[in-house]
Amino acid sequence: ALLAFSLITYLIYLRLEFNPKVEGERWINTKLREGFKAISKLKLRNLTDKKVKVKVIENLPQGFKVELPPTVILNEGEEKTLEYSIIPVRGTYKIRGPTLRVMDARELYYSDITVDSEIELEVYPSIDAIKEEVRVDSAKRALLGLQTTEVESLREYQPGDDIKHIEWKAT
Repeated sequence: ALLAFSLITYLIYLRLEFNPKVEGERWINTKLREGFKAISKLKLRNLTDKKVKVKVIENLPQGFKVELPPTVILNEGEEKTLEYSIIPVRGTYKIRGPTLRVMDARELYYSDITVDSEIELEVYPSIDAIKEEVRVDSAKRALLGLQTTEVESLREYQPGDDIKHIEWKAT
């Protein structure tokens, strides 16, 4: 009984001592290309006098892929910058900051802290995705007997180009 009482007292003490204060700040390019990796940098700062473990949890829109960093140990007062990649899908998005799961050194207790930031991302289509959409659209038109235009290649507009030959869906 004495051992159980001591163990419970110790666990209560650990819980009362666990008061995490971690700050985070994220940077990411706001103009991205669909299907290409974008690097997200997350600066973490431990503001407590205890060692903590931090796991990053991203809240990204559906279809995005993310390669999260492993759990990081922050010593008292330490600051670290993490880099991880995000693979976006086409569109315009408002993305909130990631959630930081801050755990005590023994991983008995944790607290979730959200990084205060909202970033507006513009994800542009890749040239390959545009070519595929034009090919599919042309195939649909051919099946319906409508006029088709074959796209040999796509490139950026250059001054002097004839505007009759611009693929407007690609702009």
